[in-house]
Amino acid sequence: MRIGFPLLFIFLLLILIGSETQAQEKIVPFVKENKWGYIDEHGKIVIKPQFIFANDFSEEGIAAVVDDIGWAYIDTRGNVIIRPFIFDNGPDYFQEGLARFTVENRFGFFDKAGEIVIEPQFDFTLPFHEGLSAVCMECKEKRSGEHSLIEGGKWGYINTKGEIVIELKFEHARNFENGIAHVKLDGEWIYIDKSGAVVSSSAQSKLSSEAKSSVLVQFDLRYMETTYSIAADTCEIRWIVHNSDVNKGIVRHRSKCNLPLKDQVPLLSKILARILEDCDNISTINTLFIGRLIHFSNGLSEMSRRLAIAAKQSSLWDTGEGKPISGHENDFVVKLANKEIIYSELKDLFQRFNLTIEVVSVEKVLITNADKLPFFEWLKKQGIRDTHKLPYDCLLWFSISKK
Repeated sequence: MRIGFPLLFIFLLLILIGSETQAQEKIVPFVKENKWGYIDEHGKIVIKPQFIFANDFSEEGIAAVVDDIGWAYIDTRGNVIIRPFIFDNGPDYFQEGLARFTVENRFGFFDKAGEIVIEPQFDFTLPFHEGLSAVCMECKEKRSGEHSLIEGGKWGYINTKGEIVIELKFEHARNFENGIAHVKLDGEWIYIDKSGAVVSSSAQSKLSSEAKSSVLVQFDLRYMETTYSIAADTCEIRWIVHNSDVNKGIVRHRSKCNLPLKDQVPLLSKILARILEDCDNISTINTLFIGRLIHFSNGLSEMSRRLAIAAKQSSLWDTGEGKPISGHENDFVVKLANKEIIYSELKDLFQRFNLTIEVVSVEKVLITNADKLPFFEWLKKQGIRDTHKLPYDCLLWFSISKK
């Protein structure tokens, strides 16, 4: 029997569609006897259990796994196709579609399909930002306590093709923001545009002021933490994101700031936005730690005042004895802080990003007579006597979660 061309064409097309559907059949990770592998939708083993850990496959058909050597990306047959640069205790984040990898301590970039886009050739690179990556040659890693710094060498910029578009002549270089980058040349920090031209002196002054409200990101090359810092006038704030096995997901607040907390919120908002931009999901951060409230260089004394007045107004606090009617002062402060929302500015801040925070633990609660407090004059106006013993300070731990 002869098959006409139209029927033959349809027959072949159905075969191709069936093959493509089979090829695109989803496979998912599973674990057996503490080893990870992959199965298809019918439970059939596609890649035998052999990994220490395995992530889902991406739309491009690669998955990040951990084997006996470390992190790697594999294809749907289980073959290792590339080993990424390790950042934040995991594979480097994709920025503008590219992530870093190293071969013999030289940095290059690959895309989301695992294809090498820029061959490893640089001694260090920053992730791509606004189409450019700051790269250096002859620079070295130097340990400084728990951190690593990149020192020496010459820095310049490459495009996404790996072409040097701004000569490697700077002592240091940062990412481009709104078409401008901060670089160090002949011992002086200056600004350049994307052509490599130095921005005019009049614009330098304006940019210097604006730069104080830009988020600076610095990371530990041992991949244990990333520091996000911002400054404006008399205020400097740092949020340190921890990613060690012990402290993974903890954000530590540090500041030297004379601004009221409400005026710090715009700066904190920029930091939080940048953290969430850099992180693929909220699970990267789950805890916020704030140190002493009474430290007057951090602008958090308002929370200290709120804590004291809330305790005075609570029927569960004994102002004569300086302790809760029952239970431990730590438990009392946790419940009081959440009930009275002494951290309202922070709560509102996180809500803007569809997140919620609440106090889950406190440490080292400090209690003293009201007249010993630096804001006693304010407390007196609230009807508090000098002999009232009140909590006024502690170390605060917040949980962070999606709303």
